[in-house]
Amino acid sequence: MKEKHRITVNPLTPEAAKIIADITANGRPEGATAVYEGPRNKLYFIDNQDVPSDSAAHTVNVKDFRIPPFPNNYIYSRFRPGKASRSYEFANRLIELGFNTPFPLGFSEVHDGLQLTRSYYFTTQLPYPNIRFWEDKRNYNDFVAALGAEIARLHAAGVWMKDFSTGNILFDEQPDGTFTFYYVDLNRTEFGVTDPRKLMQMFKALSCSRDCTADIAKAYAIAAGKDADATLAQALAVFDNFQRHQQRKASLKKFLKF
Repeated sequence: MKEKHRITVNPLTPEAAKIIADITANGRPEGATAVYEGPRNKLYFIDNQDVPSDSAAHTVNVKDFRIPPFPNNYIYSRFRPGKASRSYEFANRLIELGFNTPFPLGFSEVHDGLQLTRSYYFTTQLPYPNIRFWEDKRNYNDFVAALGAEIARLHAAGVWMKDFSTGNILFDEQPDGTFTFYYVDLNRTEFGVTDPRKLMQMFKALSCSRDCTADIAKAYAIAAGKDADATLAQALAVFDNFQRHQQRKASLKKFLKF
């Protein structure tokens, strides 16, 4: 059966259509620069020579999702939006709410009969680093205050990012010492969330340090106008539970190696 390509291009960047179609049909192009290659997906970027250098579609970041295992390959084809589709939709929703993410150029899916076989999410490539090792920043206090305020803003907007971890948060530090944050890996985001138990889960993987997590929670409480002691207790309970979970996973992996 012939493959079917389902392609959505952001109407604001029609110049991205050709490169999206080419990669959908042929996979990773020669000359692409690898960013990440893991068992679940691949990430790379490529210069799009067919558009001007000032176009949002000039340097294109591509998230290449792995072939989903059964039964998700059928579920994503018929009953539920796939990861690439959700990434594109959620990026646009974040932007509408006033938050930052690499500009969504489009997404595509390849279907073979009743199953999804490949999917891609396309964005502008940003030059900013992620926030890993933020605990060592020279302007630690300014960074903590900025991130705490940003989390408060996300929560006020009802945004729950289930993969809110240091590798998925990019930052741009301005000359005046202020910070702008950008979010990636969005396909497990929920909107309109008001349950504080869910929202506070975003504190679970911001650091391996309990003390540093506590500092962000304090900054968050100030920015959100919440009770400092109660907020700190909630954030640290989430952090502690996540650390225990990670330790159990590590122990199980170690056991299974024998």
